[in-house]
Amino acid sequence: ELVPGMRPARRVLHVDGADGPVRVLSVDDKEINRVLLRDMLEKVGFEVRDAADGAEAVRIFESWHPQLVLMDMRMPVMDGYEATRRIKALPGGADTPVVAVTASAFEDDEHEVLSAGVDGYVRKPFQWDDFFAEVARATGLRFVQGDEDRNARADPASGDAPDATEP
Repeated sequence: ELVPGMRPARRVLHVDGADGPVRVLSVDDKEINRVLLRDMLEKVGFEVRDAADGAEAVRIFESWHPQLVLMDMRMPVMDGYEATRRIKALPGGADTPVVAVTASAFEDDEHEVLSAGVDGYVRKPFQWDDFFAEVARATGLRFVQGDEDRNARADPASGDAPDATEP
């Protein structure tokens, strides 16, 4: 699950130059991870829908056509490996970046994850600056950053990404 991490000196304020909201599908079997990712992404201007497993992700992808998919690789029903392969085979899927968000160095080998067809890779636990850097690399999106208010309360939008870990 996601837990608060250390805060950086600069933070992402919003997506730069996007023509309307960027649609993101966040896929994770842990509800707390979906909620925290959705909250953070919405705060910087993304439109977010989420799915609890790969089968649900494929259905949402077909009807909603997101511009980015954040994919947990280990889930029940249909794992992220199979869901990524199916999404990439759908109309528009090959052109939609999929960023793997994976929990364990022991369970998910980076080469194995990348061979599933993902366009980027973030290992839990992660820091928000690393996460947004990988999203930018995979999508070509740019982000406006600002100086952190040192008096701000600990809040995912004003600081470092919650670290993502799974029990």
